[in-house]
Amino acid sequence: MDKYQKTNDVNLESMVLLSDQGGIIDVSKLVTRVDLFEDIYSHFMTGLIMVNDGVGIRTHLPIMGTESFELSYRTPGFGQPMLKVRMNIVSITKREISKNNSSEVYELKLKSPSYLINEATRVQGAYSGKISDIVKRILVKYLPGSKYIIQPTKNDYKFTIPNMKITEVMDMLCKHAVSEEGDPNYLFYENVGGFIFRSIGDMSKQPTAKKYHNKLASINDGTDKVKQEFMKIQDIQIESDFDIEKSISVGALSSKLITHDITTKTINTSFFNYITSFNEFNHINENKRFPSTSKFSKLLDGFNIVLPKSTLNHGEMFDRNQNYEDFVQSGISTRNMFLNDTVMVRVSGDSRLRAGMVAELSMPATEPKSGSNDPNYENKYSSGRYLITSIRHHFINMGTKEYTNVIEMSRDSLPMAIPDVKKFDNPSGIEDGTVN
Repeated sequence: MDKYQKTNDVNLESMVLLSDQGGIIDVSKLVTRVDLFEDIYSHFMTGLIMVNDGVGIRTHLPIMGTESFELSYRTPGFGQPMLKVRMNIVSITKREISKNNSSEVYELKLKSPSYLINEATRVQGAYSGKISDIVKRILVKYLPGSKYIIQPTKNDYKFTIPNMKITEVMDMLCKHAVSEEGDPNYLFYENVGGFIFRSIGDMSKQPTAKKYHNKLASINDGTDKVKQEFMKIQDIQIESDFDIEKSISVGALSSKLITHDITTKTINTSFFNYITSFNEFNHINENKRFPSTSKFSKLLDGFNIVLPKSTLNHGEMFDRNQNYEDFVQSGISTRNMFLNDTVMVRVSGDSRLRAGMVAELSMPATEPKSGSNDPNYENKYSSGRYLITSIRHHFINMGTKEYTNVIEMSRDSLPMAIPDVKKFDNPSGIEDGTVN
């Protein structure tokens, strides 16, 4: 029966090792732990499996780095099909042999099959057109059969690629790509569903995929207890909140771009400011992190970028390659603002979640409150929408099977506006004062 019955419930259908020489062995009774990792800042999925080997498969298969591990799983209760993930085994570590030599425990490191193709393949040739079309042509040619999602880009470009890895090419294209809506912050990464070439701005526009809360299990809010536990934050860690010093030093808050055109012998200057340009791009929440009256709104010359360019180096039809004003400053800002406000949570596993989706957190305020219905129960600034930047799919396969997600979430904006004017009614007696 397809029903979610307990906290961290999971259907683990199969775990097998496959040898390039044709051998297949069921290891579902030997594998004690599986971890799969997705990260929007990492090109390929990775993983780890812990094996308690009492039958000598390391010797008899044998495990030499030419094998693959295949896992089939799903979260029950949502009508989801079984997911099948295959990863290459790339190393063996943490080997511990029992004192009587009857068994051993070891960890196998996993990487996406596409990782090996990337390391053994080089892209070369001339490509022209929209960057999104170039990405598709490269994926079809060099990673045939792979699934992908590609967000359309605007403008035509021309690139001559001189013997580069697939990921090196994608990084270069990400830096130049600008969406049809004007978002410059593209990323190329892999999750369980396939490869993604998409801007952070477009990811931020997605509807909320999951809403997590931090209510006590004893609170009766009228919902099913098992479902309530499925949505509950089991553990939380605030990794970062803000870092003004770093934001200024890397150009996230403001920058000045100076370009020297060696063709026309001209120097151009453009300024960027996070606050004044906030509405030009898509964000995870509706409000900027600082009020318009903030001193940061006047920063224009803090971080200098100097770049050479050559107008018409590819002809009139492809003269966007070095139009750095379109993507350099805004790309630096939008990427780095997402690194400032980061939360790590551990929750019940959900096989529908992917890195790059949007989740919502309901965080309790750290102040006295009468209960979950107290209007001040929720921290209005810490709660809200976050972009899922990484997911660890963690499976325990010892007796009771369990599945949890460790999710890193980040955001570049706030669900509520910071007031432009805010004061204490009683500044000389703050304990008795109220805040407007």
